[in-house]
Amino acid sequence: MSDDKKTQSDQGEPVSDDVASQEKLTDALGRAKSGDLATPSAPDHADPIAKDVDPLETTDMSDPSFHPDALAQVETGVDPTAIATGATLPAASPIEETPTEVAPSLPEISADLPQNVEPEVLTVRADHPMAPLYVQAPALPDIRGNRGAGAWIVLLATLGFAIVYAGVISAILAPITTASAFVGVLQDHLLTPMFFASVGSFFIGLLVVVLLVNRAGWWAYVLFGFLIGAFVYCAAVIGLIYSGGLTGLTPDQSWGRLDEFLLSPFTILAGVAGREVSVWFGAWIAARGRKIKRANAEEIAEYETRLQASPLADIPAP
Repeated sequence: MSDDKKTQSDQGEPVSDDVASQEKLTDALGRAKSGDLATPSAPDHADPIAKDVDPLETTDMSDPSFHPDALAQVETGVDPTAIATGATLPAASPIEETPTEVAPSLPEISADLPQNVEPEVLTVRADHPMAPLYVQAPALPDIRGNRGAGAWIVLLATLGFAIVYAGVISAILAPITTASAFVGVLQDHLLTPMFFASVGSFFIGLLVVVLLVNRAGWWAYVLFGFLIGAFVYCAAVIGLIYSGGLTGLTPDQSWGRLDEFLLSPFTILAGVAGREVSVWFGAWIAARGRKIKRANAEEIAEYETRLQASPLADIPAP
């Protein structure tokens, strides 16, 4: 029991906080006057517990040696004499932080590398046994037709037939109609089913012929022109039967007088005009067809020449 008890002398005497604070302040004033801003050295007898004591709480401000700027020197590291004289101290260099992790550097891409690299082309000698297998065959030429352009020419031919047939009707009406009534009578004949049926049948007949003969010569339109004329003639007869404004008859009465309509100049001349106009414009269509045939023949001949010059010509047919 006596060993566990300690006297006050064994535990040491208490250190006065006023003494430690006064010594710190004196040391700070001395360093401020000397310009030494280094960290003050702790006194030998200073209590390590007293290092966290706030100097504002332990400083005796009633001491004559206390100067308010000395505390600013301790806290900010600025010399009070420098503030009074206007001198400036060199700024302390900032502490550089050392990176804890360094990212791996990526290899730089050289600008001298080729940007567009072409794939390697496999080449085979001409005398190699497998050479024909590596040779690309010449492309077959496109065989062009005459149907598309012929259809556009048929539209123009139909317009031409309408003008010709209107002239034929005018020629028929001129001797039997007065000059004052001629325009009205002509208009009555043109705005009838007979006229529209004749024009429509001509367009259909010539278009069918163009689609059938394609690149054929003029002979085809000369022969088929008779069929086109006959088709237009029949359409004109049927249209005249239903043109009561011209005949003054109903369709039933007109069918009873069909023999008269078959011999009408309006129907006969409609067929003749249809045959002639189809032959004229057929010559234009046939001329274009000849050019297309000639161009196709030249392309086929060139294709055969390239085919004979290629190694594929030496391969026997299976």
